Amino acid sequence: MRSVVVMVLASALLTSTASATETVRYVALVNGGTTKAGHQSVTRNGNKVRVDFIFKDNGRGPELKEEFTLGEDGTFVRYHVAGTSTFGAAVNETFTRKGDKVSWKSLSDKGEQSVQGTAFYSPLGGTPAAMSVAFAALAKRADGKLPMIPGGTLTSRKLLETEVSRGSDKRKVQLIALTGIGFTPITAWTTADDAPRLFAYIFPGYLQLIEEGWESNGAALENQQKAAEEDLLVAYQKRLAHPLASTTLIRNARVFDSENATLGSASDVLLDNGRIISISPAGADALTLLRTPGRGEGR
Repeated sequence: MRSVVVMVLASALLTSTASATETVRYVALVNGGTTKAGHQSVTRNGNKVRVDFIFKDNGRGPELKEEFTLGEDGTFVRYHVAGTSTFGAAVNETFTRKGDKVSWKSLSDKGEQSVQGTAFYSPLGGTPAAMSVAFAALAKRADGKLPMIPGGTLTSRKLLETEVSRGSDKRKVQLIALTGIGFTPITAWTTADDAPRLFAYIFPGYLQLIEEGWESNGAALENQQKAAEEDLLVAYQKRLAHPLASTTLIRNARVFDSENATLGSASDVLLDNGRIISISPAGADALTLLRTPGRGEGR
């Protein structure tokens, strides 16, 4: 009787473990979504995640295997990625958090520091799956801000929500803009639930990494993303730009000629209300330039 009970318990545990494991697969497409160029599979069992990512375009591209463990706040407590980069360089990166102490090491840098509370480590050579970790961790933050390691703050902004379909199956997805990494926002499509994860990462005109089975939605998502990104950048320009509302003379500038791919000699560049109206040899008399008809009033 005892052996039967043990067998039943073991079977129940195995069934529970199997049901707790979830794998989400993605397909990488190029040439307008017509050519398969790679894949990403993300297998999660509790707080442990394994990722297999490969992308090849014209024979070049990264091949990465990633493993990480998440804490209760949804951020990394242990992280490792290994493989090769786009041009074949080795990738080997680790991160560990023990209490308030964190340390990291890659082939580019290493460091350690103390942190307080929730903080997100952004891998240098990781896979797109790391975005899912960021999205889910941000969703738990009341202020919508996520401190980063070794420094900075990650924020997110919902740009739009839309519906995708696969036969009779329909799903809501949202386009999110992440700021805090790099000089421009990173946009990606996520699921629209309480713990959002990556649904699609689209680089317009080049790459569509989208959840397997939903590839037919790629073109529509790409078009919506391009329009939303354009609106976002226009809004940034209106909020952050500092227009030159008068005549401005820039001395000793070197002007790049993009049509002929040449860099000119030192010049004086005259602007009127933010627009270039003349380019003269360096050292030209400023008053002469400003008084020339059609070149401003010397404000």
